[in-house]
Amino acid sequence: MRSLASLFRQVSPNSFERLTQVGASTRGQDKGAPLSRWSMRWLLIWAIICLAVAKALVRFVPFNVWRRSLGVVVDPTSADFPTGADLSGDALAFLHQPACDDATLRHAMLLGRLVDRAAEKLPGISKCLPRAAALQWMLRSTRIPSSLVIAFSLKDRSGPDAFHAWTEVRGQMLVGQCDRLDYRPIMALCQLPPN
Repeated sequence: MRSLASLFRQVSPNSFERLTQVGASTRGQDKGAPLSRWSMRWLLIWAIICLAVAKALVRFVPFNVWRRSLGVVVDPTSADFPTGADLSGDALAFLHQPACDDATLRHAMLLGRLVDRAAEKLPGISKCLPRAAALQWMLRSTRIPSSLVIAFSLKDRSGPDAFHAWTEVRGQMLVGQCDRLDYRPIMALCQLPPN
């Protein structure tokens, strides 16, 4: 039986099409072989583990202790940080994310769906920050450049949705989808793949 880490190394961003092919066995085959249904289940288990760890960290550990695991902090007060109407489309290029191809983006979207599915499987409510953190870790494991954005609501500053977090790749929100114009970013954590 392969470990989760070896499975994650096998699932490269360019193997998105292979991820959707269910039922083929990977035993005795090379890395380019289609992933089996069990491999997809292992990825879901990995998402559940990441989300459970994120929920525990959000609840019991101060954010400044573990935020480095999410990436480099980008200053929201800098002139390059977009606000208001600047937050449309790929305007979040201030995070200096290298361009990624469509296969990488589709793979990142698949991982986002796995995190959302993991949230359904875990007991209790999984808020936006644990989901965004879990996906950020998974994207880092697969070497996909991404950013986690934490923002406050411009409409509701005291309610339960006063703050919001999401993870994005190439300006595309993967978890925590919302209308960007309703939020003002206060922190962004960017991670780039190793050179």
